[in-house]
Amino acid sequence: MIKPFLKKIADNIPIPVYMTITKRDVLGLYYHVVSDERLPHIQHIYPYKSTRMFENDLIYLAKNFNLISYEQLAEHCSGGQRLKPRSVILTFDDGLSQCYSIVRPLLLKHGIPCVFFIPTDFIDNHKMLSDHKASLCIDLVGTLENSAMSDMIKSVKNAFGKEFDNLIDLKLWIKSLATHERSTIDALCQLLNIDVQQYLETQRPCMSSDEIKCLVEDGFTIGAHSASHQKLSLLTELDIEEDITSSCKIIMSVTGKSQIPFAFPFSADGVSRRMLQEIREKHPYIGLLFDTNRILPNPSFIISRLCGDWPDNADKEKSNLPQRIVRAYQEYFALRIRHQIPASN
Repeated sequence: MIKPFLKKIADNIPIPVYMTITKRDVLGLYYHVVSDERLPHIQHIYPYKSTRMFENDLIYLAKNFNLISYEQLAEHCSGGQRLKPRSVILTFDDGLSQCYSIVRPLLLKHGIPCVFFIPTDFIDNHKMLSDHKASLCIDLVGTLENSAMSDMIKSVKNAFGKEFDNLIDLKLWIKSLATHERSTIDALCQLLNIDVQQYLETQRPCMSSDEIKCLVEDGFTIGAHSASHQKLSLLTELDIEEDITSSCKIIMSVTGKSQIPFAFPFSADGVSRRMLQEIREKHPYIGLLFDTNRILPNPSFIISRLCGDWPDNADKEKSNLPQRIVRAYQEYFALRIRHQIPASN
């Protein structure tokens, strides 16, 4: 009885109270895509919100928070003007085409600033993200009939030495390849006769250079999201520095800006904060860094962010962000109680 009672109390604590007692100057939110269509290259990697759901999020945020630009956040973090209470910064990762065709008009309509983080290898659709290749493979596998499925599983066993008892395990294996085994994803695409180049040319999943420049002209901030969207903890320290600096330089050349923020693909887990601070000191054109990890503690130059993509409990009338934000704060306090994060944070 005690736990449900305490949860009910925690669910009804206003978000401004949570923000005050955790001493967070800013709440970061990140999305990837917004669409009313089925997107085969994303469908099996993560769920995403419809246009109506996302606009409900914007209406809720504009009504209840102080939505800030990257410039305001950077000035605050450098010791400049303090932010107003309940400040939120909105961001989008991966540079997907819907950021231009769907998200941009909605942001302009509601006058909301945003940071778009772009993995530079995929500008102008020269290449495809490994996550997207994995989703296309899973999408094709799901359409196979019993006999074709059996043949395909045998082919996978012969090619990769992997055996699967069911479709679910096969899909989970394919999804795992995007982070750790990119060459295997490419080989699997060939095995399944997936024409990645044709998909890039016909579907244009990522933004073009001209679309990115248009976002800059609109007043939005463009950041780097690495070169090839690889989890940085898998790289050496030299390769991490090269990835961050090279992708920021490319965004500088596209946008004409002198300082570029950077968002970690997947997360910054396992990456030395000391090293990251040294990289920023060595290369002043690298701006603030953006992590995932919801609202958990990070150094002052790294902004934690909560994912807004998930459409669970969202409907046509209201945003699900209040529940998602409250759950993130509850997780934070649960970790505090278990002493898994310092009490000073």
